[in-house]
Amino acid sequence: MDSLFSGRARYMFETGKTTIGRKDATTVINLCLGGAGVDMVHCEVTNSENTLFMKATGTVLVNGVQEYDCAIHHGDVVVIGSTHT
Repeated sequence: MDSLFSGRARYMFETGKTTIGRKDATTVINLCLGGAGVDMVHCEVTNSENTLFMKATGTVLVNGVQEYDCAIHHGDVVVIGSTHT
C-alpha cells in the first residue's frame, strides 16, 4: 500500500513463482497491477532460496536499465510498465 501516494510499493516475494500482470489476464496472476504499459502477463519473479530472478515479457526497468532476465537484489528499484516519474 502506498499511503503517501508516491507511486511506490513494496512487495515480499514468497518462495516459488510470482506472476505479475493485469487482473483481466486469462491466466492466474499473483500480483495484479494497473497502469499504462502493464501487459496481461508482464513478468514472473522466482524466489529460490531467497534469491530473486525476474523474467519479463513487458517493459521492466531495474535501477533504470531495461531488463528481460536478471537477478533482483534488496534495494533495487523495479519499474513495471511504461509510466513512471
